Amino acid sequence: MCIGRFRRELDELIKECSRAARDEDAATFELTRYARVFSQHAREVADDKLAFSATLVRAGEVEAARRLIHDLEKDMREQQVELTAKLDEVRAAAATKKAKVTRLRLALWNLTFDQ
Repeated sequence: MCIGRFRRELDELIKECSRAARDEDAATFELTRYARVFSQHAREVADDKLAFSATLVRAGEVEAARRLIHDLEKDMREQQVELTAKLDEVRAAAATKKAKVTRLRLALWNLTFDQ
């Protein structure tokens, strides 16, 4: 009776760990994809805006170039906040997996030494 209950709990913990691992892998892939897109987009936008600001400076529109660069910095900071939020999601998924793995190890230890 007791062994059957432990076996069911152990099976459930193994399933939970598998689900957590899949979720973490998916979140890590999403973060990697998002970071790559962020990097490419940031580089393209920065190149375009810096080239245009250089043109403005050559034309004597220094204040307009400063505003353009300020807007670029603001946009990059906003995107960086989004990237950080994605990173926090992945960290949360990893913490969940670690907690479930710890529960699994504890259950295995109890099963081993209770017999």
